[in-house]
Amino acid sequence: MLLTTSCDKEPLTVPNEVPEVVDPDPIYSEPELHEGMIQLGRQLENPYSVENMRKALRQLMDEGMLKSGSIDETDIETTHLYVRFLPADDTEMDLIQQDTTLVFYDHPLDFEILPGGIWYHDPSLPDTVITWQYVVLPHDYTIPEVKHELLAELFIIDEDETLLKSSGNFPKWELLESKAFELTGNMEDYLSTNELKSSRWTPAGRITVWDDVLKQQIAVEGAKVRARRWFTTHTGITDSNGHFRCNGSFKRKANYSIKWERSGWYIQERAGNVSILGVGAWVQTYYNGPKRKGDWNLQIGSATDRNNSMRYAHMHRALMRYFYLYRDGLSSPDVNSFFRSRLRVGYSSQTKTSSAIPYRNIAQQPHVYIYGRTTTGSWKPTNDIFAVTIHELAHVAHYKLIGRYSFSELWLNKDRRIIPESWAEAVEWRLTNIEYNEKGRWLNNDAARNYNHGKLGDGAGRQLWYKRNSKNGNWEYYTPLFIDLFDDHNQGNSASTIRPNDNVSGYTFRVLEQDVLRRTFGFSSLKTRLKQFKPVGVTDAQIDELVDFYSEL
Repeated sequence: MLLTTSCDKEPLTVPNEVPEVVDPDPIYSEPELHEGMIQLGRQLENPYSVENMRKALRQLMDEGMLKSGSIDETDIETTHLYVRFLPADDTEMDLIQQDTTLVFYDHPLDFEILPGGIWYHDPSLPDTVITWQYVVLPHDYTIPEVKHELLAELFIIDEDETLLKSSGNFPKWELLESKAFELTGNMEDYLSTNELKSSRWTPAGRITVWDDVLKQQIAVEGAKVRARRWFTTHTGITDSNGHFRCNGSFKRKANYSIKWERSGWYIQERAGNVSILGVGAWVQTYYNGPKRKGDWNLQIGSATDRNNSMRYAHMHRALMRYFYLYRDGLSSPDVNSFFRSRLRVGYSSQTKTSSAIPYRNIAQQPHVYIYGRTTTGSWKPTNDIFAVTIHELAHVAHYKLIGRYSFSELWLNKDRRIIPESWAEAVEWRLTNIEYNEKGRWLNNDAARNYNHGKLGDGAGRQLWYKRNSKNGNWEYYTPLFIDLFDDHNQGNSASTIRPNDNVSGYTFRVLEQDVLRRTFGFSSLKTRLKQFKPVGVTDAQIDELVDFYSEL
């Protein structure tokens, strides 16, 4: 049986103390970019092949640009291998990516990359398989037992500027590199003798995204930014203000991009017209930026945009919050050790219900599905993209906490499904509020500082939720049960028959998760654990009254 926690409801780390600041640098203005597959231009002749570097050396000798003996052909030997892998499944994908010092690409590195695009899958491959993974390896690297092809043996001379300078031939190596560009027809990268004297530059900049609550651009923290020039990539991670600085420098232009991934997860896009739950191409997502020399200050989206990149950025914010930032004592949904695979989070702009299939390990299929529009077709605001992502991650963390069998027993039993869905509601409410309340304080924004997440015209914290006389969709599953255990607001009274008489408060989210939920398999065990760990001032009778109201829906 395929267990899908389908959340059919519609929208209604340590806190950083450094305030976000207005970036005085000019914003890089890009043309309107398409959001389909990354398009390749022409294949370029490889200037870094050992053969072409030796040709360049001989040409410089013939032209009298280098004296005989200053650099010998025997000095030009393989330093790196340009390789592509074709993993058969997620196990092989994880195997080749275990070394976090390597930088993998879905597209080849010796082609022109045209502007735009947010994913790539080799058109020559079926959309049911993982696409080729391109990487540059040290020449003596132990290659894993995964299908691969050696594309070229490389001589890369700009990997270690300090080492090259110590050889005394640094200007000559740069002259050799420029000649190789000239001979292979890559004149955009060719530098004259005078231009070779120019200083190197370090890729840096700032990444922000439009937010519908704050109604402004906000920092994207923790994004992995890459700057690539041919076979050399330098990377940087954005800080709490969205600023990044890469770990190396270049003399020529570089291709900027964001890869929406971290060590615990990656964000996927549905490529092509395949069934949303069927086998098909779910691929890694990117922001394919400009090729330029200088800082990259990117603003993703606006108040009127509905592009996928803006959604990826807010899903990324939710993932960062739940994995790395302050989460009020909750455990991380990191499933690396659990699945031996990173969490795969898929996005589609379709009109469908977001869901989680926590244990799903079909090649490249998401564990979590996030949809950009409600079931009525309207676009979700960015704060709801954040909140829904948190909700589905809460299911993953719950699954990780109690295991597949116990989680399945809870969710598949309609009399007990209230427990996992109401827990995910509470986590969604709590972490979304933490995120926006923090940003409101940093940015002196009342709308965010006083933000209180609610659903479906249902009031903040679902406090206007009520018991209906007839079943209506999944309304009865998404209750404020666990919010009621935490908050100090009683939305009902002893005479109410449609809202709970909530006289319980004071439970922390850490206690609810680690001490209560870990051993909760139904309403009876829920009451037992709540009584065992009840806060001072809460009585067993109050717990019975509250839980019994929800158990009798």
